[in-house]
Amino acid sequence: PLRIDAPSPTPEDRRKLWEHHLAGTPLAQQARAWARLPLPPRQAGQAVISAVHRARLEARPVTDADIRTAIRAHAAPELERLARRIVPAATLQDLVLPPGPRAEIEDLLVRARHRDVVLGSWRMSPGNARGHGVIALFSGPSGTGKTLAAEALAHALGGDLYIVNLATIVDKYIGETEKNLDRILTHAAHAPGVLLFDEADALFGKRSEVKDAHDRHANTQIAHLLQRLEAFDGVAILTTNLTANIDDAFTRRLDRITHFPPPDAAQPVSYT
Repeated sequence: PLRIDAPSPTPEDRRKLWEHHLAGTPLAQQARAWARLPLPPRQAGQAVISAVHRARLEARPVTDADIRTAIRAHAAPELERLARRIVPAATLQDLVLPPGPRAEIEDLLVRARHRDVVLGSWRMSPGNARGHGVIALFSGPSGTGKTLAAEALAHALGGDLYIVNLATIVDKYIGETEKNLDRILTHAAHAPGVLLFDEADALFGKRSEVKDAHDRHANTQIAHLLQRLEAFDGVAILTTNLTANIDDAFTRRLDRITHFPPPDAAQPVSYT
């Protein structure tokens, strides 16, 4: 059989695609902003067509909200079966953090926004097997704002926050946990937003000394998760109460590890 490898669209390709689809609408000047979303060309076109059709039925101009609703319907239906979707209300301005963690969150946002240019167009990926994704670990006690920060990042990126329920991933049968994670990461790679693995210790905990077949399988499973997450093309946040609980092989491959300290007396009610 004839095999044809089609390269992924570049940021410039996506911009031209969105310009084509948005031509003649009030949103035509926003093509560059919409092109940042990791949508396949077909889904982008379907989303715009659906948004324009909905606006015409209601006899009004198409809006940003129409586009976002259509994108959600076309890009994330499968993901919503595997993760809980939250429409972000929090913004970066809602975060009350010390200067260090705040600067790290802002740096993470810059990485996420420009990852396709830096890792794709400029080819500055650290390895051929590494995806174009951005993966970070938020550590700190409960109630220090880790989930709020992930929500604010999703808002800034123009997408939703998808919180992975580990109960839907971890399975007692050999090989099922890996398949479940594969499904989530495959769908999340093309859904605008942020994927959040809350209390990620259950999935990405330290590997143990091999004493029996169960230990051997557990370590093999973690190695697979590491390889799959490294090839991810989206934005993923892992949270933990203690960084030391996460396997060292994961922490070495993270783009950012940010610690959220407990609030001091001057800011006791600003964290969630």
